[in-house]
Amino acid sequence: MDTICIIVAFNGRWTADYKYLDHQTKLVLVPEAIRFEDFINQVFEVIELDRDKFEAMIWFDINLGTSKGILVSKDLDLHTCIELLKNHSLFKGCRFIVDILKRVFDSTSTFEHVNTETQQDNQDKCQQIMEIDVVEAQPITEEMLQTFDSIQVEGQSIIEIDNEQALGIQVLESAPVIEGVAEKTFTQLTRQSSNSKQKESPTTILRENASLDEIKVGSIFDKKKSIINCFSNIAIKGHFDFKVVRSSSIRYSLKCNDDRCGWCVRGFRIKDSTLFKIVKIEKNHDCSVNTMKADQRHTISKLISGYIIDNLRDPRFEVTLAFVMAEMQKLHGLDIGYHKAWRAIQHASALIRGTPEENYELLSSYLYMMKSKNPGTYTNIKIDDNNRFLYMFYAYGSSIVGWNHCRPVIAVDATFLKHQSIAHGIAKVYLESHHRICIYHLEQNLKRRKVKSEVIKLFQSAARVYRRKEFDLYMSDIAKVDKKTFDYLMEEPPERWARSCSPRQRYDMLTTNIVESMNSVLLEAMRLPILRMMDFIQVKLQRWFYERRNEAEGTFYDVSCWVEEELKKKIDLAFTLNVFPVDSWRSRVEEEGITFLVDLNKRACDCFQFQFDELPCIHAIAAIEKRNIKKSNFCSDWYLKESWLKTYERQIHPEGHTDSWIVPESVKSQVIKPPDFKVSPGRRQKKRHIPATESSKITFKCGRCRRIGHNRTSCIYSPAVHPFSRKHRE
Repeated sequence: MDTICIIVAFNGRWTADYKYLDHQTKLVLVPEAIRFEDFINQVFEVIELDRDKFEAMIWFDINLGTSKGILVSKDLDLHTCIELLKNHSLFKGCRFIVDILKRVFDSTSTFEHVNTETQQDNQDKCQQIMEIDVVEAQPITEEMLQTFDSIQVEGQSIIEIDNEQALGIQVLESAPVIEGVAEKTFTQLTRQSSNSKQKESPTTILRENASLDEIKVGSIFDKKKSIINCFSNIAIKGHFDFKVVRSSSIRYSLKCNDDRCGWCVRGFRIKDSTLFKIVKIEKNHDCSVNTMKADQRHTISKLISGYIIDNLRDPRFEVTLAFVMAEMQKLHGLDIGYHKAWRAIQHASALIRGTPEENYELLSSYLYMMKSKNPGTYTNIKIDDNNRFLYMFYAYGSSIVGWNHCRPVIAVDATFLKHQSIAHGIAKVYLESHHRICIYHLEQNLKRRKVKSEVIKLFQSAARVYRRKEFDLYMSDIAKVDKKTFDYLMEEPPERWARSCSPRQRYDMLTTNIVESMNSVLLEAMRLPILRMMDFIQVKLQRWFYERRNEAEGTFYDVSCWVEEELKKKIDLAFTLNVFPVDSWRSRVEEEGITFLVDLNKRACDCFQFQFDELPCIHAIAAIEKRNIKKSNFCSDWYLKESWLKTYERQIHPEGHTDSWIVPESVKSQVIKPPDFKVSPGRRQKKRHIPATESSKITFKCGRCRRIGHNRTSCIYSPAVHPFSRKHRE
């Protein structure tokens, strides 16, 4: 039967912050499958108390700081705690605390705490073995280590130790063996420690951020890496270098780089654990100031990443190479190079966000959890023959349901597909849809062809007008000025780019600006690993759905806020028009001598804006106002408050932490590899290339007069003329 060694603490006191101090500690070897009742009996046997006279409450101390810990009262509690001790490194040093209560048989049936007086007697029994840890600053020889390692644990063995030093002592076999080992070891140690002896402080688990004052003989680190990082940090702050004398899986020894200096550290791994115990430390440096440097070899990129990792976690803060170099110089007086700062940022990013390999490995499980948390979600991944990622599509169920209440227009941009590929895909997948062209990109094509600005303005007017007659007039003007441009525009059917010729409602969406806005939102996320980028999108959509749902619920308008603002813009001009009713639905509206016929029943106007936008135009608003009818009654259902609410009525739920995922093995086995691509040398581009057809947004500011639009050499406003300026030459 498998056994486990546990730590039992008793006869102590609880502090206000739930720390258990001034206690007595024993090590107990118990079977892993022990029953709680047998465990209680064994505990009372160990602490030498009569169970008929005393009561005990057992706590599993996990250092919460807010309570005594986990109350152990049945078999399930005990087995759970044993499992944590056995398989989880974070609970390796945890202990069972026994609150001893004396039974008082009176009318109130209450209990009271009683401290037994067996502590001194038990300490006397093991006084010899305790002398092993009394001397802390003297070296432990190889023979001593072999003596301890050769001792085998058989049956149940108990060693009583002072306070919280249980982590530093091995469980020995029996009293004769204890006495023999103690006598042998004590003799060796006392020969070297006749002049000075130091007693260890109570054991606490130290991390890599521990200061030099906290470290003493007997101090315990949670792992070897913590010791390495801890003394590297101490060396950085003290501006000295050390060298590793010996490093293995069971020991770690350091000494100062200057052989004449006495600074040294020695630590050993505690048997059957990952804990490392300091057995020797000399803190004082007596080396020369000439050995202190600003550039230390222990300042590796992985260590620097620990200083900047909190800054990287803040999405509002951009960690640059200059910031890392300046921060290390300012806080620690370290002069690090460009490449070391870059590697530190990459390492810290990998710690927070994971490596590309780790992200793609979890991609299938991530999408599975996305679909389980958000019903109706659609996902699809394409991989090559080597299981390498090609591309992926996914849509949240909330977005799919909300799409049914949105205007039926899809904008496609920022894709590797060319124009013909997009047209082919639309014709194959969306059989009933109509493919249109973004007039902004068509305008950029005209600029690349060096078309005159006058012609470009005519094109913009032709694409945006609502009436076909006006479109024909603008196109005839283009043909008169530039016949080649006219022929180029007519190569694409006007139904694809002109609003007046469109067979379907295009509303006000003549460009793909909505997608460009989304690209701007995702600009920072595009540089993240794939799972972190998807987390960013999920958080962004979750916030948008929440805010817009609250906004829709809080408005008292019959239509959306955007539609309300659009109608308000038309009100002033609409109220200046003359309206002449024809019948109960139709009216004749005059604007600057032009007559428009408005039919409210058909929701139509001779200006065609009412039909294309499905919103009342100024003529329709004037006719509606004449009849004292609500203007929102003549807006399309897409713009009503009910549609707005239904669009965002569902929520987007996060996938949760990976530890909480419940994923079938069939999904876990779908391991996806990162795409096979070669990273080009040099700094990666963060911003898109601005084509020559776009106007430059760079503004020049004079360094002399501080005005915008010119530089120092062309400045004519400063009294002190620049020697190379035009004013000086004139």
